[in-house]
Amino acid sequence: KLDIAPKLKFFLWQILNQGLQVRANLHYKCAEISENCPTCGTPKEDEDHLFINCPLITNFWFQRKTIVWLEERIPIVDFIHTLNYIKRTKEATSPLMTKFIFSIWSIWKSRNNFIFSQKDININDIFERARFAYLEWKNRHDLTQNITHNTTQEGRSACIHPHSHQPNIIQVSWEKPIG
Repeated sequence: KLDIAPKLKFFLWQILNQGLQVRANLHYKCAEISENCPTCGTPKEDEDHLFINCPLITNFWFQRKTIVWLEERIPIVDFIHTLNYIKRTKEATSPLMTKFIFSIWSIWKSRNNFIFSQKDININDIFERARFAYLEWKNRHDLTQNITHNTTQEGRSACIHPHSHQPNIIQVSWEKPIG
């Protein structure tokens, strides 16, 4: 019931169903792949390691205390516990949950850029990518929530923005195709 982009819903579904292509899951499917974390070398890269315990990512969660954008009240104990905490506190549709999801998405993107493009993982880049993606989503979301669709007396569709006193009237007509 999250009001987020479908790709992020699918991303969460993969995490919760051990379908995310972290090394431990890949190793389980194909024994020839090493379970070691590609960024720090720890013997097992699973979801908890990638999103919480990897030394590079641990810095991300510690630095959130100095970044106003991401609240400190998320208990970073283990990944599944954190998701369940947010769900249990009825904040599944809150900005807190949405920001958390954008943060883990940004961590995932940074990890993949490290593996496939040899780009170093930078904590500030993770924050900025997550913040930018969240703000872009929020602006789009707010805009669609604030626009109301009306139909004029002539049957034309009118799109009225709440900050505008004049509707933008778009005339739409349809003719039956010949043949």
